[in-house]
Amino acid sequence: MFLIDSTVITPTSKLLWLQGYHHVKLINGLNVEQGNLSDCLIHFGQGHDAKFADSVQMMIPENGIYIMDRGFASWQCLDQMSLTGTKCLVRIKNNIKNNMKTEFKHDQYRVVWFCDVESS
Repeated sequence: MFLIDSTVITPTSKLLWLQGYHHVKLINGLNVEQGNLSDCLIHFGQGHDAKFADSVQMMIPENGIYIMDRGFASWQCLDQMSLTGTKCLVRIKNNIKNNMKTEFKHDQYRVVWFCDVESS
């Protein structure tokens, strides 16, 4: 299993602010079996996680299962992983603007729904 996530850091250095860098996005992965961290992707500025799908796929070990949060979820990313045979588990977005739930048109994916019966 290969866990991947990102975080945004606001730099406090005036030098970076003067150069127009107000955010730094760090994307990193963890190989659960080996306990090793992947190389860290660093991007100056804010960008949606799905924009980094190509770089992130290079981190995933062969025969690994990619586990990611909904920031990485996009049909383009999932289609690309499907073409390369990369297995993944992703939490899809639940907002109304995103049509991932309602436009599930691909036969190669399986959607699992979870809910908390006690609080529903």
